[in-house]
Amino acid sequence: RTGDEFEDLSRAFADMTAQLTGYHGDLQDRIREATKDLAESNRKLLETNRLLNAASERKSDFIARASHELRTPLTSIKGSMEYVTAKLACLPPQEAGNCPQNELCDFFQLINKNTNRLIRLVNTMLDIERIEMGHTTALHSGAFDLTQVIRETITGLACLADEKGVRLAALLPDSLPLRADEDKIRQVLTNLLANAIKSVVEVQDQGPGIAIAEREKVFDKFYKLGNKEGSGLGLTICRSIIAAHGGVIGVADKDPGACLYFWLPAGGE
Repeated sequence: RTGDEFEDLSRAFADMTAQLTGYHGDLQDRIREATKDLAESNRKLLETNRLLNAASERKSDFIARASHELRTPLTSIKGSMEYVTAKLACLPPQEAGNCPQNELCDFFQLINKNTNRLIRLVNTMLDIERIEMGHTTALHSGAFDLTQVIRETITGLACLADEKGVRLAALLPDSLPLRADEDKIRQVLTNLLANAIKSVVEVQDQGPGIAIAEREKVFDKFYKLGNKEGSGLGLTICRSIIAAHGGVIGVADKDPGACLYFWLPAGGE
């Protein structure tokens, strides 16, 4: 009986070994198949990435070329319109032609205004392309007076504010030294103030406010609150510029409305 038991155990062990060998072979086959599938997936992924990179390069090249081709004639048109408007303003009424002089001035100013809008749009396209390409860290820092820059920015937006019936005011110290890229900080201020002017008028109060869930989204590309005019790129550019300076930009509660702010590392001479 003992011999029979050992024989049974031996057969059972042999069967188990055979099963394990079969399982092992099956597992190896599955591993080989999975490895093959993974290699094919990786190949397809690499090919997709190659195509995406090629498409991105073509898009960047197109934007750069189109922006250059647009900006050159637009700048020429802007200069011509400003020259004609200035000359027309100096003419006696009888020399302005059949059209009343004021109407001609208004007409040329409208052309100039829309030309400026197109130039800003072209510049925005170039800015956002630089952001996507990771070229926003190239800052040209220097010492300047932030108070003066803010005042000049407000003056530059006075016409837009007048059109919207908005009064711009600022409580500023006599001087606020800062070391940063003056042109880019000026761009941030212009974008934030222009957004504020548009928002103020949108609901005929002090702005619609920004819900907590939307506060991070407002800095995303092409994101706009409601039907607000604009490209939806201004705040994206602002965030990139402030981040490149080592600063912080965000949204805070303000009753009514909302307050967009930014902090920069203090620096002056």
